[in-house]
Amino acid sequence: MANKNQEDPSFEGLRILLIDDEELSARLTKEGLERFGMIVTEVCDASKALEIYTKGPHNFDMVITDKNMPYMNGIELSAEILKLREDIPVIIITGFLDIQTEAQLKAIGVTDTILKPANIKNICDKIKEVWSAKH
Repeated sequence: MANKNQEDPSFEGLRILLIDDEELSARLTKEGLERFGMIVTEVCDASKALEIYTKGPHNFDMVITDKNMPYMNGIELSAEILKLREDIPVIIITGFLDIQTEAQLKAIGVTDTILKPANIKNICDKIKEVWSAKH
């Protein structure tokens, strides 16, 4: 059986911090990304994700977070992550994006967005686009 990451070896070993408060969505996304050779740390709580990231900001190559989460939303989380390391690509997944939110994301340094509903192909395409632009 051919290894799927042979289709795009640039994903091999890419370290992703994935945050989504919906456990099933987080697990399915993690499994899908891992099929392409990425190393995914899945977290279902934004404050826990920030704690993990704070302990090792250089342990990750990219952050992907849901926008709407309880206690700390993806925008607040992204702002805190980017304060610790402004060069890390951050992608926010959201069901709705207006001009005001887009401006807010740009102002804090969020790299890009993915609109829901998103599947693994959409997410991988965006990861590839963002990673290629950085390298």
